[in-house]
Amino acid sequence: MNKMIFRSFSKKKIQTAGIILLTFLWMFVASMSVNLYSANNKFQKDYFSETNAEDLEFVPAEGTDVEALAAKYDLDYEERYINEFTADGVSYRVISAAEKIDKPHITDGNSLSAAGEILINKEYAEKNDVAVADTVTISGKSYKVAGIMTLPDYIRMHVRNDSLSYDPENEALIMASAEDTAAIEGGKLSVVYKAKFKDISDEKISDHTSELVRSRELASVTFRADNSSMNGLGGKISIYFMLTVISLCIMSVMIAVMLIMFIYILIGENKKNVGVLVANGLPRKKVFFGYLKAVAGLMLPAAIAGYITGSLFAPVFNKLLETDLSLPEMKFSFEPLFFGMFMWIVLFVGIIAAVFGTRSILKLSVVDMLRDAKATGISRFERFVKKLTKKSSIEKKIKTSFAIRSKLLLVLVLFSVFAAGVEFFLSYSIYRFPKNICDAQEESMDFESQVYFRQPAEKSTEGDQYFYELKAMGKGKKDDVIVTVNALEDGALLDIGGHPAAGEAILNKTSADVLKAKKGDSIKLEIYDKEIEVKVAGISDRVAGKEVFIDHAWLAGENVIENKYNGMFTSDASITVDSSENYSSVLTRSSILESYESSQQVMKYGSIILGVLGILIPVILIAVTVSVLISQNKKEIYVFKANGIKNKIMNRMVYGSYNGFLLIGVLISIPYSFFILNLICSIAVKASGVRYPSDPDAVGIGFAVLMTFIVYFGTMLVLRFRHNGNMEKILNDFREL
Repeated sequence: MNKMIFRSFSKKKIQTAGIILLTFLWMFVASMSVNLYSANNKFQKDYFSETNAEDLEFVPAEGTDVEALAAKYDLDYEERYINEFTADGVSYRVISAAEKIDKPHITDGNSLSAAGEILINKEYAEKNDVAVADTVTISGKSYKVAGIMTLPDYIRMHVRNDSLSYDPENEALIMASAEDTAAIEGGKLSVVYKAKFKDISDEKISDHTSELVRSRELASVTFRADNSSMNGLGGKISIYFMLTVISLCIMSVMIAVMLIMFIYILIGENKKNVGVLVANGLPRKKVFFGYLKAVAGLMLPAAIAGYITGSLFAPVFNKLLETDLSLPEMKFSFEPLFFGMFMWIVLFVGIIAAVFGTRSILKLSVVDMLRDAKATGISRFERFVKKLTKKSSIEKKIKTSFAIRSKLLLVLVLFSVFAAGVEFFLSYSIYRFPKNICDAQEESMDFESQVYFRQPAEKSTEGDQYFYELKAMGKGKKDDVIVTVNALEDGALLDIGGHPAAGEAILNKTSADVLKAKKGDSIKLEIYDKEIEVKVAGISDRVAGKEVFIDHAWLAGENVIENKYNGMFTSDASITVDSSENYSSVLTRSSILESYESSQQVMKYGSIILGVLGILIPVILIAVTVSVLISQNKKEIYVFKANGIKNKIMNRMVYGSYNGFLLIGVLISIPYSFFILNLICSIAVKASGVRYPSDPDAVGIGFAVLMTFIVYFGTMLVLRFRHNGNMEKILNDFREL
């Protein structure tokens, strides 16, 4: 029995190779993505735990007693001086040494031990050949480099307040003693507080978070979840998780379908032989286990090879995505748990395929199995499809007959086309995410610079548009969410589709999603010690951040905020961070857009993998399908050949059999693609605070359809020329039956 089954597999070289390649590819992607996901996730937890990363950073309002504030909200805190200046063409941000919270991670050298010593970030050190024990001169004073470091809240190195991009050669992050930090002259010295909640319950932390967001005791507060610098790993981890889900779900279904089809066809060809063996006392269970053993013998070695290859490639792929991150080297380890889990998944898929593939033969009697399996009637489905073809088109009838002879083949073709369409559309859409985000933001940005003040301003200048930005707790239909409220002065520099009237608000798409709000709804916002209710007047096309826009004059008139502004939008090119003592940062429109795009670069790598899968998987499946189609129709091909039909015409009928079903596969892939895309985007809103544009895209649909057609017809064309003239081989094979 076993010899017969393995001999059958060995004769089906293309189908066997397809199973091996697809299993290898399946486990390669799954292994690479799950190793990347788990390693990055573990690294993030370990790194933040080791450095005792902050839960929040705050600046107290004038007159606030920090000790009383900490006691009230169960906080451990640490004061931190920050001195920002430019010297000799280099922008410096010097931070006072951490003892408890946001401790530096030393990648080389030692911690600070004496005055006059500094720690320096590794990117600047690498670009400028600075090593441990070197002496560097900063603003006329010499310092000894005690160590090279990274900081947990500076995963992305935003050293300059007037730029969100980072130039590692000309921007340095320095840690020095509090005395050395304060002693540097010519810089802008500020004080912030890093804080962590004490060992209290999650419920109490949630309550404290809600109160801190609304507290008038704080001039500003940023939580870890809202700190873009600390969330630099989030995008990578999300991509790896998405790839893991796709590889384990979609590809496992494809392999299962292909295996069921393959086993079913082999059983059909071996019914007589199996019948003889069963008639001579072979237990039916051995038939099932014989096919299962053959399937496992093909899949498990390929899966093990794919898993090991994916594990080895994971660090290389991760390295490609570290170009914009300031992190210590990540360690990858071989995880036996994942290896064992994936091998069980592979075996489970093999068992499912063997069960469904052998189900029909195990139910047949010995007499049925001894009967010629090929002498079967025409099914209702085949009759129905044939009615749709023109009676005058003999070639079309033959194509249809070939195509629908095996329903599993038809399912596999539809599934391969469907998978290609989905993967190409997702690949295109995800690749375009960074540009779509920039386009959505840029359309509303008619200013040249976004300015933040050190102290709120009381009056505005003509031509500028002022705002008061603050955090608030939005009362959603399901969850309470921290949102950014922009009390905006009427103007046109920030175009949000109109200006909200008194008692109204305009939401951007992200805040509308997380608050589950639409135009005409009423939402509640907890701002400081007040709760206000506003009507949603519209949804802006802006997608980055959770933004809520309210009229400044109305909010000030309600005594929710003072009649001042903490920032403005301006088109005055002469305004820089140094042009006023009250300007803490001046962000140009280009730097804001560059930040959006660079922060989403990780999405492009994931999209490229999807695009590659969109090519490889259909090519393998179509090649397997065509080879099976030829095998199943050897008798008919022999008859047609004997009646004078030329190879060229025969090839056209064989390789064009599924052309009519190509469009069906493409059509069903389009709505499903939008479903998956919206699912990904809904998850991303919560994870990253960005509502990725997922509106219908005619170009994306066109790209997916075109690429699917190219892959399908290209594969058929290659197979046709590869097998051209092989009809004689088919005839010889048939004669040997």
